[in-house]
Formats: sequence, C-alpha cells, structure tokens
Amino acid sequence: MSAVDDQSLSTITEACHYGTLALQVPTPQLLCGRSKETLTLIEAYQKVLQNKDGALSKTVIVVHGQSGSGKTSLVDELRDPVDASHGYFCAGKFFQPSGGVSSQEPHSAIMAAFSDLCDLVLQSLDFDNDRRIEIQQALGADAKLLVKAVSNLSPFLDGDSQLGGIDTKNESALAKFKVACKTFLRAMSSTTHPIVLFIDDIQWMDEGSRQLIDAILHDDEMRNFVLILAYRDEEADSAVDMFRGFREKNSIVDIAMTNLDAGAVHEMVSALLGSSSEAIGVLSDLAVSKTLGNPFHVIKFMETIQREGLLLFDVDKSSWIFDIDQIKREMMVSNTLMKLLSRRIQHLDRAMQEVLKIASLLGYCFSGDMLVQVASVALEEKHTKTTATELVQSFLAQAITEGFIERTKVGYQFSHDKLQASFQAMIAPSDAGRLHCHIGNQFVFCTQDEDYMCHAAIHLNSAREYIQGKIPNDRLGRINLEADDKLTSINLEAAKRCRDKSAFVNAASFLRYGLKLLNGDEQNKWTRNFDLAFEMTETLAKMELIIGNLDACKEINAEVLRRSKSTEMKISSLVIDVEVRMAGNEMEETITAAKRALKKLGVIMPRRATVIRGWSGYYVGSASLDDLTF
Repeated sequence: MSAVDDQSLSTITEACHYGTLALQVPTPQLLCGRSKETLTLIEAYQKVLQNKDGALSKTVIVVHGQSGSGKTSLVDELRDPVDASHGYFCAGKFFQPSGGVSSQEPHSAIMAAFSDLCDLVLQSLDFDNDRRIEIQQALGADAKLLVKAVSNLSPFLDGDSQLGGIDTKNESALAKFKVACKTFLRAMSSTTHPIVLFIDDIQWMDEGSRQLIDAILHDDEMRNFVLILAYRDEEADSAVDMFRGFREKNSIVDIAMTNLDAGAVHEMVSALLGSSSEAIGVLSDLAVSKTLGNPFHVIKFMETIQREGLLLFDVDKSSWIFDIDQIKREMMVSNTLMKLLSRRIQHLDRAMQEVLKIASLLGYCFSGDMLVQVASVALEEKHTKTTATELVQSFLAQAITEGFIERTKVGYQFSHDKLQASFQAMIAPSDAGRLHCHIGNQFVFCTQDEDYMCHAAIHLNSAREYIQGKIPNDRLGRINLEADDKLTSINLEAAKRCRDKSAFVNAASFLRYGLKLLNGDEQNKWTRNFDLAFEMTETLAKMELIIGNLDACKEINAEVLRRSKSTEMKISSLVIDVEVRMAGNEMEETITAAKRALKKLGVIMPRRATVIRGWSGYYVGSASLDDLTF
C-alpha cells in the first residue's frame, strides 16, 4: 500500500491536554511502502479465482523477512478480497519455544487453522444440511482420525464418527493422519468457496507439522486452494530446506519483506503524526538511521520518544512539536529495537519489571492464573500474600494498557516476541535459577494444564544448579528436588507426555537430559535406581527409532539389551533391534536380528523345513533355514 487513506490519517488525533496524546498505530501504517508486495499477493489469489478448474487452481505463497517487517500485516490485507469472493481465510501461528523446547501441541498452528475453517464453513450463507452431508461423505473414515485434533469438526459428523481419534505414535499412523488432513482440505473447498490457509512463523514449527505441510505442498489433487507460509529470514534454516526441493518442480510466489526505504519511512512517520512538513522529514530521516527501516522498529522508536517527553502534542497549534537535536542526544545509544524497548522498560516500577520478567519465562503466550501464582510468591518477601496477588493483577492490567501485553481467547501474550526477549534479557544470571525454580515448582502441582510436567521439566532443568547448590527444598516445593533422581523422573514424565502427543523430538530431548543427570555415576545408576535408568534408556531407544536416529537407536538399544534382567525386559529391545535394521533397509541384518531374537526368546527353529508329501504326490522341497529369504 503506497499511500495511507484519509481515514487512517484521521485516527491519530484525540487528546485534550498538552503532551498527553499517545500515538495510535492502525494496521495500514505497517504497510507503508508495500504496494508492490500487496499487489503481488492479491494477484496470486486472483489467479486461483480465474482458474478454478485448471492447473493454476492451487497456489503456494511464501512471505519472508526480518522480525517486525510486517509479514502478518501484509497477509491480513488479503482477508477482505477473500471475503468478497466468498472464500475462506483461515490462519494459524506457531510460537517460539520456551527454554529451547516447544511445549505446543504438534500440528497446533495447522489444527487451529482447520478449526477456523470449520467455523467459516458453518457460518457461510449457503451452508445447509445437504452441504454437511456432502462434507461428511467426502471425509469418510478419515473423519475419525481428525475429530480430536480439529476442535470444531464435530458439527459436520454423525455420532459414531465422534468416537474416533488416532494414536500417532508410529510412522504408519502419522501417514494416515497426513492423508486425512489432505482429505479434509479437499472436502471443505469448492469452486464457490476457495480456501486461503495462512500459517505464520513456520520457523518454529514442529517436525510433524513440517511433514504435514510438505504433504500439502505436494498434493496435486488440491483445487481452489492457496497456501501462505510466513517465516523469519534470520531463523529460516528449516523453512528454507523444506522449500528447496519443492521449488525445483513447482512455482512459488515469493514475497520478500525487506526494510523500508527513506521515502516509505517518511510516509509512515507522516501518517503517525498527521503531518508531512519539512520538520517531520528530518524526524523520519532520524528514524531511518536508528531503525534501518524496519516498520515495527520505526513505530517503537516513535512511541519511545513520545513517552520520554521528546515528542509532544500542542493542542493550541494542533500539531506535534519536538527538538530534533535533543532527540539525537537522548537517543544516541538506541540503535536497535532492543535498546529502544529497554529504555521504555527501565521506566517501569521495579516490581512490575519483576512480574513481566516472570511472564517472559512463562512463554510468548501464558496463563494469567499461572503468572499470578508464580509472581505473587516472588513478591511475598516484600508484601503479604494478598497484597502481592493484588499487585500482580494490577501490573498485568497496566502492562495491557502500556501495550506490552495483549489479551487472547485463552489467556495473554506479549504484543511482540521482541518484547518478550527484552524482558528475558533483563534477567540477571543469578536470578534466572530462582525464577525458573519458582515456575517449575508451580507447574509440578498444576494438574489443570495437561502439559504441566513438560513445563515443569523445562524450568527445573534450567534451575538445576540453583536447586542443587542453594536451596535443596524450595519453599514452594513439596518434594525434594535436590536429588537428581527426582528431576530425572520429572523429565521421564515430560517425555511420556510428549510421546503421547507425538512430539517425539521433544520427548527425546527430555530423555537425554534425564539420562545425563544419571550418567554422573555410570555404574551406580544401574544399582541405585535400576528401574528408572532402564525405563529412561528403553524409551529413548524407541524415540530415536521413530525420529530416524538409527545409529543412536542401535547404540542405546544395545545397552538396554545388555542390562535386561528378564525375558520380558528383552522382548521390547529385541523388537526394536529388528525394526531399526528394517528402517535402514538392512535386509540381511534384519533376518539375522530376527533369528537372534527368536533364539534369545527360546524359540527353537529346525535347521531344515520338514519334508511334506503333497496331495498330488509331489514333495515340498526342503531347505536350510539359513538359505530362506523373506
């Protein structure tokens, strides 16, 4: 969008007192200088509308750029054209992992978009019972595989279908799940209702989602469908790898969101201040030098100088006034967004800073109740429990007013992940362990959250040195967290939860960390706590097999087999021994492993097959078992 309309310009001014006007930032401000990108996006969608039954009826659009470049705002510009053409615009977003491990459900962003799509279909004016039956028949048996993952699918199904679900703990089940998702998209789309599926921040997607998106990318039967994927260039390795093979055989609409030039920044600043005077041009030039033309950074720069009294609104003159030299002096060190945000954060009450630091550790999205529980305990040293709780609630409300935090349907989230990073950067290393310990202890006993043990493990792992060396029993905890065995058990429970929701990579990470705790005394771990060590090792072998780390699986499984004390213990590892060789297409080794497994289980196999005379009088040939092939 190369120009900002009059309505957008008029949204800036609403104040009655000198210097109190706060900048208002409507979405169009983020799209200044984006006319080319907007046109490319809309034209790509229009091609799908014009080729409903042809080869161009499916389009893949990739939007990428730095954090804060306006990727999401750009894609949102497509909502109105899609609505006008009776299409369905559905969206989902991945979130940044907390503590290096993602606690979000596998396929979470994609399933959120699917649920959004179900709502849109149900709300369409031409939806009736005939259409419902048509969708139900198109889904067929695949409906049972999706009903637990897609929250709003049940209105399209009959009672029997709603009893289903899928156990995605192996490659075969996952393959069926991917097929079901593609069937779902085909069933929901139609010539009169094209689908636009927008998945944001795919740089943070889980492995299962990567495979599912790859399957959708390569589905040649998809029609009347636009897939839009957005990612950050600075964290693009996994996303780029996914597209590399696809680009060789298919065309992708590539939209690169680069930093704005000086003209676009001037347009944005002029729109924010409602003026395009020569003085505003000087201020916009300074904004370019401080932000390098990143749209989000420009807005935060303008908000910062306004909040610090360097940019004031004169009601009598109905204009903004500022001293450019003073701004240069005061903002000399603020060359990055992080520094700009830090300046703004430093003006907050110390206790409020502490609360928002804790919120940043809880994650980009977090529960208000959990924040109140953890932060109120952290403040109890200076306040009573009741007063501390009231303070936290007050700070949370203030953070929303200040623009640091936003409300969501299920809780709260930071206005931008850079804000979350700013608060995390303020946490001193000496304080990090204490805060992680407070959070981890709360999650240990927070059974309302089905992923509570995963969150507990993430934070307690980060607080291990603090727990071990400073407070063997944190006053929040009702268990002795000093013992590595207990922390190992928490990691095992977290791994099981991840395994049950098919987050196999995360499960393996928890298991490796738990075993690392036990491996401090390699021999003693098998005598002091054999059951725990065995279960951790056996489960890790299974996870390494599922995620394709075959060499690691072989090594770990050999340890399991060596430590097994009974035939029952050996059975699982013997099966894994066969499966890992099959997965590596080692057929001879697979046969050898199968024979070895049978031998260990005490199954006696004859060296030669029994000679049997057939009814026709012919003999069935005999052969050595070693010569048999499968």
